[in-house]
Amino acid sequence: LICLFVCLFVCLLVFVNLSKTMNKKSSPELSSGASKSLCARPAMQQCEICSEDYVSLKLLHCGHSYCLLCIRRWIEVAEKSDVISCPQCRQLTELCSRSVETLRTKFAGLLRCFQCFTLKDLEDMWWCHQCLNTLCSRCIIISHKDHNVNAYQEFDALHACIAWMRERCDSCEDEIVHIEQSIRFLVDQILLDVFGKARQRHQQRLSDVEQLNGLFEKFGMQNLKQEQLQRDLISPNKNVINKSRMKNIVLQLFDLSGNEWKGPSIDERDSSFASFILSEFKAAVEHFSVDQLEEAGRRLALSKSLSSGSIRMPETKDWQSRALVHQKLKRPIDLCTLPDKSVVIADGEAGLLLFDPDGQLKKCHSNVYPKTVCFSTSRQLVLAAVPEEHVLVTFSEHLNAVHQLPLPQNSGWMQMRCSQAGVAFCATYDSQNFCLSLYCLLESNIWHAFAVLSITVEQFFGFTLLPPLNDSLVSGPNLAKLLSFSDTGGLYEITVERFADTVLKYARPKQMTEFQFQNPTAVTCTNNGTMVMADGGVLYELDCDFKLLKIIGSVGIGSMITAIATSGNKLYATVCNKSCVAVFFLN
Repeated sequence: LICLFVCLFVCLLVFVNLSKTMNKKSSPELSSGASKSLCARPAMQQCEICSEDYVSLKLLHCGHSYCLLCIRRWIEVAEKSDVISCPQCRQLTELCSRSVETLRTKFAGLLRCFQCFTLKDLEDMWWCHQCLNTLCSRCIIISHKDHNVNAYQEFDALHACIAWMRERCDSCEDEIVHIEQSIRFLVDQILLDVFGKARQRHQQRLSDVEQLNGLFEKFGMQNLKQEQLQRDLISPNKNVINKSRMKNIVLQLFDLSGNEWKGPSIDERDSSFASFILSEFKAAVEHFSVDQLEEAGRRLALSKSLSSGSIRMPETKDWQSRALVHQKLKRPIDLCTLPDKSVVIADGEAGLLLFDPDGQLKKCHSNVYPKTVCFSTSRQLVLAAVPEEHVLVTFSEHLNAVHQLPLPQNSGWMQMRCSQAGVAFCATYDSQNFCLSLYCLLESNIWHAFAVLSITVEQFFGFTLLPPLNDSLVSGPNLAKLLSFSDTGGLYEITVERFADTVLKYARPKQMTEFQFQNPTAVTCTNNGTMVMADGGVLYELDCDFKLLKIIGSVGIGSMITAIATSGNKLYATVCNKSCVAVFFLN
């Protein structure tokens, strides 16, 4: 194999040197060819009267062309100095201001503008790379000024260079094919040599094994039985756990309970090690109260281990049997609840759907595909954002379209939520600049930008409205309190205050003292003043101080919850790549 890699490397060096040599040889030819094309002049033309060769001739209206000297002589003998009669066809050509210079000049070739259909000189023609047509200077300025254009003479020279390069490429391709065939032949020869040496090495190993077997038979080592290995390497008592493993389990349990190991050294115990450990741990547990045992269990559920990962709640067994399932549901991505406990679901393939509290489909809008939805209590409207069309569509509680509003920003990621006072908030995330922009929709139906947060993370996931700061309505000083989070588990608490039509904000990072989320994906608030946060596929209920109250349920460790909403005692959750909506109960 080493020989193979060395030979391939040598072949690569030869190929690179050959390519460089070819480029050096072709460079002067290319430069000379390009200069010839750029410096090329129009072909010589012959006057039809004096038969002399000229670069340019004057063109009459009939299409015949003559040199300037012959036309002037013809005018001198003519009766009228403002009209020329063609010597060949006798058609009359009027002169403007009695000047021969006003006649059009005929070069070796005139080009017609594709837009105004007029014949123009080569110096006045351009080539548009987007329209793929020849255009005059006037048409370029009027309707093609934003396009990529070149002077036609430069474009003609470029075509000459391209034709030359194609000829060179054809010859280079033949040389490359020859080199590839040579390399393949060389590689085949190397592989044959390597395979031959491998076969020889394999035969040598087989002969070594046969010699070892002969030695075992000669000295009687074939009588070594499996029972002897078990006696030497494995404990004969199958009920006794491996000593080192049991030691780690006991030390972790005592550390979890907050106690320290006060017994003799674990390594000094004899064969009764297992029964001794169990009795010691039983005695320690008997001194715990019920609250202490619950606290130890809660710490166990939230404990993190760098070596084995996080201990996570397994998938709730019956969550799929309670889930909201319908043939119209294909890919739910967001949802919100209404005062009558109905559920509005934004589906990426089915559109906008309305379900009653019993899970029956009441209405479906298959012509609207919103990315996020929310319900405004003050307006009594469902707000559905469609970023692809840059429009916010409002619906009644029965999902009847009311009117449309523009969105604050056209962003690939967008999420909307409404406060209890009915103010709509919209968050957009710029994945290129890693910043989060927050907007609010007031009574004037105009979006107000009040925050731009620079978050040094790869993705922003969502936000929610925290419980109200006081009982004041929209007209009060305090507008809302928001909680946003990123994919790294960073939490940001944003206080929004309103004075007349001015919206102010105060943002600060929020620290989680008890535990850190690994993969937060959604958050919402309940009617009890608590929060529900989804960490991957697990749902946690937290109080206002971000202290864990309980684990609600799980849709699987490998799953991801994209949006959650509460309605009374029910909790609805959309799951990525699932054609259903999970339903949990907060109690």
